[in-house]
Amino acid sequence: MQDVELLIDTFYNFKKEQDDDESQNLGDDALEEEEEEEDFGPAHLKVDFDDIIEILEKFHKDREDNAVNDQLVGNTRPKKKSNFETEEQKAEREKRKQKIFWEKLTTILSDQKLSVWKALDKALAKYY
Repeated sequence: MQDVELLIDTFYNFKKEQDDDESQNLGDDALEEEEEEEDFGPAHLKVDFDDIIEILEKFHKDREDNAVNDQLVGNTRPKKKSNFETEEQKAEREKRKQKIFWEKLTTILSDQKLSVWKALDKALAKYY
């Protein structure tokens, strides 16, 4: 979730920095006209396609910097439980899977269906 928030902030900060740069380059009259035309809000973020790569690179750099800072400070994220198993545990799990598989295999045919297949086999045996 932190990555999503960082990505959104990166997009908005880039747009804000870009607008600030343009306002410095333009005069005060042009700036006032531009502010009146543009309705800036969460749904009105306008970014040029050419700038997306630059924004994503900045996001990636900021994300790596945050990870390094977290490690230096000692605020590591909680680690997931290890999924590594010993050989004995793997063998036991595989054995249970096979046992369940073969138990299910014995219930594929009910007694009624089995008797139908036996009758069919017996009837077809006459023609071979």
